[in-house]
Amino acid sequence: MSSEKRFTSRFRWLWPRSVRGQLVAGLVMLELIVLGVFVMLLLRAERSELLVRTGRRALYEASLSAAEGAAALHDGDSAALAGVLAGARHDPGVKGIEILDPNGKLLAMSAEENVTFPALSLAQAATSQQSLLSINKHGQANAAIAAMRMHGVIYGYVIVLPSVKPDLQELHQTLRITLFAAIIALAGCTWLAGLLANNIARPLALLLKSTRQLIRNPEDKTALPLAMQADNEVGELTQAFNRLILTIQEQRAQSRETLALLDSILANAPIGFAFFDRRHRVVRVNTFLAKMNGLAVSRYTGKLVTEVFPGLPGKRLDLGLERVLEGGEPVRDLELEMDASEPGNSGTTASHRKTWIVNLYPIGTEDEPIRWVGAVLVDATGRKQSEEALRKTEKLAATGRLAASIAHEINNPLEAVTNLLYLIQQADLDAESAQYVEMAQHELGRVSEITQQTLRFYRQSTLPSAAKLGELMDSVLALHQGRLIAMQIKVMREYDTDASLFCFSGEIRQLFTNLISNAVDSMMPNGGQLMIRIRKAHEVKAPEQEGVLVTIADTGCGVPSETLPHIFEPFYTTKEATGTGLGLWVSAQILRKHQARIAVRSRVTGQGGGTGTVFRVFFPANGVPAETASEVVI
Repeated sequence: MSSEKRFTSRFRWLWPRSVRGQLVAGLVMLELIVLGVFVMLLLRAERSELLVRTGRRALYEASLSAAEGAAALHDGDSAALAGVLAGARHDPGVKGIEILDPNGKLLAMSAEENVTFPALSLAQAATSQQSLLSINKHGQANAAIAAMRMHGVIYGYVIVLPSVKPDLQELHQTLRITLFAAIIALAGCTWLAGLLANNIARPLALLLKSTRQLIRNPEDKTALPLAMQADNEVGELTQAFNRLILTIQEQRAQSRETLALLDSILANAPIGFAFFDRRHRVVRVNTFLAKMNGLAVSRYTGKLVTEVFPGLPGKRLDLGLERVLEGGEPVRDLELEMDASEPGNSGTTASHRKTWIVNLYPIGTEDEPIRWVGAVLVDATGRKQSEEALRKTEKLAATGRLAASIAHEINNPLEAVTNLLYLIQQADLDAESAQYVEMAQHELGRVSEITQQTLRFYRQSTLPSAAKLGELMDSVLALHQGRLIAMQIKVMREYDTDASLFCFSGEIRQLFTNLISNAVDSMMPNGGQLMIRIRKAHEVKAPEQEGVLVTIADTGCGVPSETLPHIFEPFYTTKEATGTGLGLWVSAQILRKHQARIAVRSRVTGQGGGTGTVFRVFFPANGVPAETASEVVI
């Protein structure tokens, strides 16, 4: 560090920190410099003038005294020399005077104490017609010498020592007046500088105060906008500051709104968001992804990707992150399968396989092309289940078509066998043979009824029609007769024979099949009771509305309370091996088409009393709406 910089840093604390102080100090320093230069030039000019005046005064006194002395010596009056000395000494600019004879001998002298006359060249003075001035080494008048000459005769010499006291007194007086005027000017300039500094510094101080207030509390807007303090550049600066703060506040408001929208998307989006740094550690996750493992969002920060997603899914995701960080290209449609905990039928948690589709993309900044890696995780479990359910549904549809084809083909030989039995019955048979033929006809009728019911499931009518619900229910129970007998399920029927409905009979048969099939499954393997009631009734919430109420109740295992709200959702099933989760969802669509309402009540083991489930379906009397009837095609 140079000496100048060290000096500046050492005395920096002496310099004022405020604009007002700096302006006043700068003006005072400028005035002092100007005053110093002025005094120096004044002293220099006065000093030169002083030397000139001192020399002239000495020459004048020497010439005057030489003329008076020459006259006195020419008259032979040596006593008159004392008057010459007295007259010269009366001048305050003369410090001493002496009179010498032509040989340089002292004739008379008058001088202050401790004054020494310099040795001067008398020969040079004798040859000169004018007084001579001796200058010392400092450039000052040392002495003046003049020859006492009259009528060409030299009577001696006069040496005068000049004094600078009068001139110094005059110079001091001039300096005092100059300093007094400078002090007055300095005070006036300081006052004016302070006034100007206030006009500049006051708005700047207010600007600084407001800026500090905004830094401490950006939301505090009590000091804004700043008032205009001056109609100059400072005022324009204040106005620009107000516009700047207004622009910043608008940008902050827009940024807060944008961040609020982004936070809302992150928090409520039905997909998972995660952000990882270059070390594969979690920077942030959203609420949806956090709930997957049942942890708080803050618990994920700083964890490795293999800790968040353990096992093979974590390793595959870790490799995907490495590919993005190395190549800078997104990784699309990375499929991960992992376990997720969900509540089971008994109230405990069960592990289910979840399928996620992950897309990885790089996130960069101005300094780093790839600073983070973003991950978007979409739950594809429903899609997988849909695909599986569609496969099962297609199998069921193919089975139905095959069953319908088989039933159709069975009808032809059945008709032939029926005709043959009729012919045999017309023959003369003994009683035992006739009984056997009658039994064969009865069993053949049952086979024909089963084939007809099978064909009804596949060949539905394209238009609704009036149907008796008791007959539709009996046709469904006939198909389940084998399972009901095998599982020792007792069926209790209470039908109103006049209860009919304008409906799509095939869809209503499908509805009854779904409900009875679920009831039978819930009573496996110990059997139980199945109660079916069909009667005319009025809507509970609208007593004026007539219709038909169908009640299907079983004594099975029941449906848990946490499962009950989800039973009509698509693909939701508690039958892991055999269920598709579509039966009750399809039933709900059929009920909606027929403007029907369904109520479910269930009780499981441990809730007191018996167990079982009750489905109550109310069909309005008008059934399918008229405007829908002409458009529906099944």
